[in-house]
Amino acid sequence: MGLALSKEENVNYPSYFAVDNLLMTRVTVIYTDSAVYSLLIVLISLLSILTAYFTVYIQYFFMDKNMNLVKQMYPDFGIPKNERAEPRKKKKK
Repeated sequence: MGLALSKEENVNYPSYFAVDNLLMTRVTVIYTDSAVYSLLIVLISLLSILTAYFTVYIQYFFMDKNMNLVKQMYPDFGIPKNERAEPRKKKKK
């Protein structure tokens, strides 16, 4: 669908290819922006998953390396549930 002009008219309309090129530029900008936003969403999601993983991993790494310190703070740690001391119940006021 180009712009049909008669030879008598002396009007400078943009050619079909220039309009088509302009429209394609806008379409590619839209696709490029959407790809960039999708990539940012994926990267932020991966960053949050990695942060959660390393948070848990650091806790278990610390517990593995410092088991004596953990048992000093929590004497019932690592003991089967039926052998643990009775938990202290809070008094109701």
